[in-house]
Amino acid sequence: MPDWNLGSPYNYRVAAENDTGEGEYSELHDIWTLPSEPDSFDVAEVTTTEITAHWSSVPGEEGYVFLVNGEETEQLPTGSTEYTITSLTAGTTYKLGIKAVNRSGSGAVKILSVTTLPEAPVVVEDPRGGSSPLDRITLSMIGF
Repeated sequence: MPDWNLGSPYNYRVAAENDTGEGEYSELHDIWTLPSEPDSFDVAEVTTTEITAHWSSVPGEEGYVFLVNGEETEQLPTGSTEYTITSLTAGTTYKLGIKAVNRSGSGAVKILSVTTLPEAPVVVEDPRGGSSPLDRITLSMIGF
């Protein structure tokens, strides 16, 4: 078997052969090898509710499929190298994946784990009324 380049087209034809000889060759057909996985897959930006990821382009791709926690969530057009996931939950870890696709199928998935930023701290009200100007509060349990 030759070394096949991922995401590349190849032409082939076939013929049957037995003890009495070889039959006629078929018409010429083409086949594409599956694309490779992207060389890089990184986070460009993270907020409390969004993650923007980017990846390197893959030769021979005809689009990409983006995955979140193992589920295919978006099909992206050829040439795409960035995608933003929205409506996420703050402080939650997500497993992101990207795979290139072409007419023969999809390549291997490149995976990345990312945690969204936590919610901003809540301002604690001063028990006497108003906001506390302090940067910490000590709570004591009484009566135990």
